[in-house]
Amino acid sequence: MRGILAEVGIADTLLVYNSQKHGNNTIIDGHLRADVDPSIKWPCIVLDVNDEEAEKVLATHDPLASLATIDGGNLDALLTGITMDNPALNAMLEELNERSKLIIDTPPDDFPEVDENIETSHECPKCGYQWSDGT
Repeated sequence: MRGILAEVGIADTLLVYNSQKHGNNTIIDGHLRADVDPSIKWPCIVLDVNDEEAEKVLATHDPLASLATIDGGNLDALLTGITMDNPALNAMLEELNERSKLIIDTPPDDFPEVDENIETSHECPKCGYQWSDGT
């Protein structure tokens, strides 16, 4: 976080709401950004939600974002021309790019079709889950 702040400055906002419980603007998302340097005046998006709704946003905001998938081709094209001054940021982007290459959007042409009648070699006696170990 400090590296990207030093490299490009503020590049995101804090998500806040006016909490009836706390009596002030309260961060829903962006705690790490706000904690990096308390003297920074961050731009904010102020939601018109109550305390209960804010908790729902907090509970779903990051999990929903984590469901997004990486488009390896677009990421590779984007990262091709980017060089950061901060070595840690360069390493992070290189690792992200390498990990994205492990994601296969479509199976290879020779990938066998399977259905619910696939042979399995093991079954869990408790839940009935079936699997094979490749032998």
